[in-house]
Amino acid sequence: MEQRKSKGRKSKIPDGLKELLESLTFDVLKAQPEDILVYCIENLTRRLDERFQYNVNEAVEANKDDANRNYESELKADVAQLEDEEGKQDVNDYQNVEETPVSNVPINEDEEVEVKGDIEEVPDPDVSVVEGYFSDESIMDRESYVKRRQGVRGVSIDPEKTYNHEIVVHPKSDQQKEKLMQVVHEIHLLRCLDRDDHIELINAMFERKVEPGEEVIKFGEDGDNFYIIEDGDYEIYTMKDNQMQKIAEYKGKGSFGELALLYNTPRAATVRAITKGTLWAITRDTFHAIITAKAFKKRKLYESLLEKVDILSYLTPYERLNVADTLQTRIVEEGEAIFLQGQLGYEMYFIISGSVKVISRIMGNGNVDEKEEHQHHEQQEQEQEGEEIELCQLKENDYFGELALLTTKPRAASVYALERTCLAVLDVDSFHRLLGPCEKALKEKTQHYDEQRAYLWSKRRTSNA
Repeated sequence: MEQRKSKGRKSKIPDGLKELLESLTFDVLKAQPEDILVYCIENLTRRLDERFQYNVNEAVEANKDDANRNYESELKADVAQLEDEEGKQDVNDYQNVEETPVSNVPINEDEEVEVKGDIEEVPDPDVSVVEGYFSDESIMDRESYVKRRQGVRGVSIDPEKTYNHEIVVHPKSDQQKEKLMQVVHEIHLLRCLDRDDHIELINAMFERKVEPGEEVIKFGEDGDNFYIIEDGDYEIYTMKDNQMQKIAEYKGKGSFGELALLYNTPRAATVRAITKGTLWAITRDTFHAIITAKAFKKRKLYESLLEKVDILSYLTPYERLNVADTLQTRIVEEGEAIFLQGQLGYEMYFIISGSVKVISRIMGNGNVDEKEEHQHHEQQEQEQEGEEIELCQLKENDYFGELALLTTKPRAASVYALERTCLAVLDVDSFHRLLGPCEKALKEKTQHYDEQRAYLWSKRRTSNA
């Protein structure tokens, strides 16, 4: 009887599922991927990373405020409590880690997870993905980590602090530098840094060779370095049911150790080498001088930039914050093409510093839209033909590139840097997901672009007549 009732019971659609599916469907239709499954996995993983990054940033702010509020009195209270409880609590008890799963999806605790640094997989509910990679601290779920951080009394990490740490340069071959540059580009934690920051970071890395069975980091110890894997296999152990259990592996790629440095907390896992391997390490002080401080300043810079962009006035402060967390920095040199007329568009750009010029090329018959009737690769080949005209120049706080994302048509113009220019880049998926409130105003501006281009070409023909 009870079984029949259960079968006839109508399942409730979880809150947010409809909106998520609609948004994902829109992205799929927009991108037209060859492999829909791979695209959906990457799309959802990116969304998860963005949400987690926002939570991490909020935790940093909470940590700073908490440390500055009655810190001295709290420290005295902690010392008194520790003296009373000395010998009665182990490290795990003192940390007061609450293992609350972030998902209701059932998991097999005996199952080992192979970590592939070059693939952003949907995270296991028990082993969260930190910035696209498994980290030693990522064993803890996100909610319990924030709770834990509020209960730990350590040295405050102030991201607004100016770090005067002298960065030591460790010599490397050109081949090593090139390989490391490729690796750091794949690590989400480092994507907020520009090329100059990446070069500084690579120069500061020092090599560490490991042997099979060697423990690179150990559960409960203080964090001293952040590690990037060049080669070798490694296994991750953490405390479960009062004993150390293996829960994942790195296979030749990945990074670990960042959260212990970000939040000044003990290691939450042990990482042990399975084979011989090579790691590149960054010290705590260098980590804060380059990554923590610069990433925080860059986020503040993005927030300030977006506040000055008129079209984004339609967004709430919270929505602008989400946009800021999604932006990536790109440096272009004088004369370098940011994109060419006829190319497909996947990004929108905000100018942080520098300036660019917008060039439109017209084919011999005077039809500005003729190129849009051809395949984009044919358009690029024909781009050397016909006349060109400078539509405008853009400077700091201006934006461009949104037209192709709104219309799904190829780029209607080429954009070149007039000087060394720093750009904040927004990808197409984030564009549609985060700039919805601005889309109407953006579309109205596209009409202005068409009118401006037609006017300039008409003026050119008149002057040539």
